[in-house]
Amino acid sequence: MFRTLALATALLVPSLATAQDAPGDIAAARRAQMSAMQLLAYHAADEGAGTDETTFYRLTEEATAIAAILAGLPALFPDGSGPADLPEGATQAAPAVWEDRDGFLAALGTAREAAEAAAFAADPAAFMAAMDDLDAACSACHAEYLAYDPFAALPGGN
Repeated sequence: MFRTLALATALLVPSLATAQDAPGDIAAARRAQMSAMQLLAYHAADEGAGTDETTFYRLTEEATAIAAILAGLPALFPDGSGPADLPEGATQAAPAVWEDRDGFLAALGTAREAAEAAAFAADPAAFMAAMDDLDAACSACHAEYLAYDPFAALPGGN
């Protein structure tokens, strides 16, 4: 548990931002939080639910950290921090985040519920099912609320 709390603290503290912060700082905080969740989720996928109790317990702690990050994400999308307010390329958040705020918050809520289900899973099978739900929730949110061209950075990319 200490390792997960230390990881969560190390990832959260430098990226805390408020609506009073510069929009670029808020966008950087969003990227840090998304990266933290991605690392934790990839780790869980790589480890699977684990067959031993220690691994399973550690992975449920990591799901708890993901749920905590998701709970705080709405504060990192205040008015004035969208693509129209930042230099080009400073955020990957789509305008739909601000245009469809209720839908965005609902999508974050669905992801948080899946992470919480993984955190409180009774066994490895329930953990993996909840992580599959989390993956689906993240993919659905990104499809709607993320403006990202994965080929833009490649030579000859869009």
